[in-house]
Amino acid sequence: MVSRRKIRTTFLMSIIILSVVNVLAQIDPTHQYGVEDLGEDKFKTMALPTYYWNWTIPLSSTNRLSISNDGAYFAVSRGNGRIHLFQSTNSTPFWSYLTGGIATSVAISSDGEYIAAGSFDNNTYLFHRSGGGPIKTFPTSHWVLDVAISGDGEYIAAVDYGSKVYLFSRSSPLTTPLWNYTTGDYLMTVAISGDGEYVAAGSYDNKVYLSRRNSSTPLWNYTTGGDVLSVVISNDGAYIAAGSSDNKLYLFQRNSSTPLWNCTTGGDVCSVAISNDGGFIAAGSWNGRVYLFQRNDSTPLWNFPTGNVVESVAISGDGGYIAAGSSGGVPDDHLFLFRRNSSTPLWTYQCDAIWRVALSGDGHHLVASESFLEYIILSDFKDTDGDKMSDDYETCITGTNTTLADTDADGLNDTAEVYIYYTNAINPDTDGDTLNDSAELFIYITNATNPDTDGDALNDSAELFIYLTNATNPDTDGDALNDSAELFIYITNATNPDTDADGLNDSAEVLIYLTNATNPDTDADGITDGLEINFYNTDANDFDTDDDWMPDGWEIPFGLNPLDYHDAIFDLDNDGLKNCEEYLYNTKANDSDSDDDGYFDRAEIIAGTDPMNPDSYPIESVTIDYTVPIIVGCTIAGTLVAVAIIVHGILMRSRTSRTPAPPKKSPTGPKSPPKELTKSIG
Repeated sequence: MVSRRKIRTTFLMSIIILSVVNVLAQIDPTHQYGVEDLGEDKFKTMALPTYYWNWTIPLSSTNRLSISNDGAYFAVSRGNGRIHLFQSTNSTPFWSYLTGGIATSVAISSDGEYIAAGSFDNNTYLFHRSGGGPIKTFPTSHWVLDVAISGDGEYIAAVDYGSKVYLFSRSSPLTTPLWNYTTGDYLMTVAISGDGEYVAAGSYDNKVYLSRRNSSTPLWNYTTGGDVLSVVISNDGAYIAAGSSDNKLYLFQRNSSTPLWNCTTGGDVCSVAISNDGGFIAAGSWNGRVYLFQRNDSTPLWNFPTGNVVESVAISGDGGYIAAGSSGGVPDDHLFLFRRNSSTPLWTYQCDAIWRVALSGDGHHLVASESFLEYIILSDFKDTDGDKMSDDYETCITGTNTTLADTDADGLNDTAEVYIYYTNAINPDTDGDTLNDSAELFIYITNATNPDTDGDALNDSAELFIYLTNATNPDTDGDALNDSAELFIYITNATNPDTDADGLNDSAEVLIYLTNATNPDTDADGITDGLEINFYNTDANDFDTDDDWMPDGWEIPFGLNPLDYHDAIFDLDNDGLKNCEEYLYNTKANDSDSDDDGYFDRAEIIAGTDPMNPDSYPIESVTIDYTVPIIVGCTIAGTLVAVAIIVHGILMRSRTSRTPAPPKKSPTGPKSPPKELTKSIG
């Protein structure tokens, strides 16, 4: 292992040499915003890949490279102090800018809109790709050794030789940092997440640091066994990888300073790269090997011996391609391109020492710089069908047709399927739900990679064409019941929140009230479930809530109380029938003559006629009650008899006063009346 002292000595010596070279170059400062003459153009052609151009940079080396996600732009920082921006279609720089010192580092935003650069003039610069000089210059305390930029160019991270980490904002009116903090030694590497939320840094104090945008206090730091030579972070900031001079590669999750794992290589891990989702990590070691890891395993998927120190590695956004450059001495130096699934290089290119490589996010563009001959090599892979995916990638990775831009004829470009929609480019129905991928994406707005977009256990096509439910909403009618549960468990209408139109939500019926959501009158008492629960407060599952032998639906229309059993024995209409009897005889409890035929209900029931039929009434078989007439007659007769007796008495008294008194009886017996009296009487 190379000692820490030797690394520092080499680094400082390179600074001195490059500074001298920079002076000898005698670059005209009046042209600092223009395009300088970069020397002779050289063109080479190979079957795979196709080299569109390469060119020689006189006198000074390329320190860093950075390429946009689509490969349309790439930026270069050079030892002569210049920053260049190139378009991939042109070997002439789009623009150049001269800093006040060695341009140590450069980074470009994902869309190529903004470029950040660091210099030995103690400044971090921010450019717009349109040119015209820096739009912001951020001063630091010492030489800027590395920079990183967020995907949208809003946040810029930088580290310097003064042991500080900085975070700057493009939109801030100030050029001072949002924050900075000091580590235990100078820093050579920094990385930032795509949204600028997390910043990782590696220091020669042997530590890896992770910070958040809103605080200068690191979330955590971890001490490795040597200088941290390289650090990277996944696009979402979830995973951080670091290479150290202790010969180890470390992988962290952002919520913990304890490594998920570490792997020992045979030399200093001087270069690390990570895919957008952190699923794949590539590493280059001074032991001459390139390593590829999966996030969940510290054992490499594969490793490849290059024969020399691997100074730089790069990986495409999806981890499908890995590029690496080796250095150490011609003829053993090569540029390598690997596919993820094989340690055998897809191709190699023999050249001088490769110090820097950069690979576009889509894996279609590769830029590399050599040390002594000073080439910049741009490789754009052959794309026969114009689908913006290289023929090699189609053949070896996706299995798509290199002559058809839409292999499966689903209306989607193969590249769009692979990189944007993540659908199967060789299957028009990726998820097997009988819906065409493009129809799912642009007509039905369903997930083309999931046959049940809304997770309701119904196939998307079945929802759309059979059940007519919403395939993106597990509860189409908003009744809090899953569509499939409605269709196959409760047998309710998944497109109507009140299947039986009883005024109750289906879920309330089946889960709360335990009523039948497909029958508006669960207990068949003549009142809808909704009215029973929401208005009458009766039991929708009980025909007779108060158990008085009268159904709720019969009591309510007649004004009886379905919650009080006492009213069963009352006679509401005074017709001689109790309320419960009225229910039994099916008469009206609030009408004494239910059929309006002139006869009380009870009289008709006694007579055997129908109290609910006006044509049925008691005529022949009616029983007459003579009690009152007899009493009246007797009273009158008694009165007449009494009067007769009184009159008779009066008359008798009157007659007695006119007739002489009879003779007194003799003591011995009656005497015969005198002849005169006898005669007069006789």
